[in-house]
Amino acid sequence: MQVQWGMMQHWEVFTLADRPASKNIVKPLWTFGYKYDAKEEITKWKARLVAKGYTQIPGLDFDQMYASVVRLESMRMTAAIITCKHLKPWQIDYVAAYLNSNNKFEVYMEQPWPFVVQGKEDMVLWVNKTVYGMMQAAYDWEDELSRTYKELGYYQSQADPCI
Repeated sequence: MQVQWGMMQHWEVFTLADRPASKNIVKPLWTFGYKYDAKEEITKWKARLVAKGYTQIPGLDFDQMYASVVRLESMRMTAAIITCKHLKPWQIDYVAAYLNSNNKFEVYMEQPWPFVVQGKEDMVLWVNKTVYGMMQAAYDWEDELSRTYKELGYYQSQADPCI
């Protein structure tokens, strides 16, 4: 939990703020899991702080939540092009992907245990970045990724926005 919380502080995911009277306050949740290697042995225990997205209010805390999924035909076409042109395929794994996208709404979340600031228990966290579990998380990440690739000079397919 300390690693996750430290990373979120480093990336300025939250800002401690006074509790607003007229705003919805989203609830936090810690989830726990582990990663396996190729031999199916546990290599890493993980904790992730997520927002309970079901406590968000549509129109107040978010408006869009749709995110594209690559079409099977697009994957097959990409594999065929790679094969025909003798290219080397590669992939990218973004570390804490959703935390790279800015939150477009004024969303507040309760301070998560055990990181409640002593003496400021009544304060909440203003969510600066999109947090896992938020209803708009996938939409915001896709929007951020698409915008960044376009800035780098890449083109997005009109037939499949995932390509």
